Amino acid sequence: MSHSGRESTLLEVADEIYRAYFALQDIESRQSFCGGRTGRFVMLTIYSAGSMSVPDLAYRRALSRQRMQQVVDLLMEEGFLERQANPRHKTSSLMALTRTGRRKAKTLVRQEKQFFKDRIPWVGQRKIQTCREVLQELRLELEKERLRNQP
Repeated sequence: MSHSGRESTLLEVADEIYRAYFALQDIESRQSFCGGRTGRFVMLTIYSAGSMSVPDLAYRRALSRQRMQQVVDLLMEEGFLERQANPRHKTSSLMALTRTGRRKAKTLVRQEKQFFKDRIPWVGQRKIQTCREVLQELRLELEKERLRNQP
């Protein structure tokens, strides 16, 4: 395959990523959750990655810290999140799931797994793993650029 063919295929991949993102966003928007899609993102991110600060969550979601703080505050009011001391930063607490938050996050994960099981049962593990690896490589490369351009 020539380089121009490779780059054309990568453009098609980028288009598919956008289209998949918007399709998933549409599905998520029809499911009610405290804090909307961002609240769901916070719950699932902390569930999988562990406690995080509001700035770290905001960076991962490409939102302002202020907007992320609003969502975190809602989740705290619902009893899903609690503050923990941050050993790396005195004024930026870590957000952690409460017991109720962990139960809710487990339910969300179960629902998402069932969604994918029902929607694309024919795609094998090897293909899924390869797709994840390529998308992760792409994301990491793109995030380098994003980090270079931060003030």
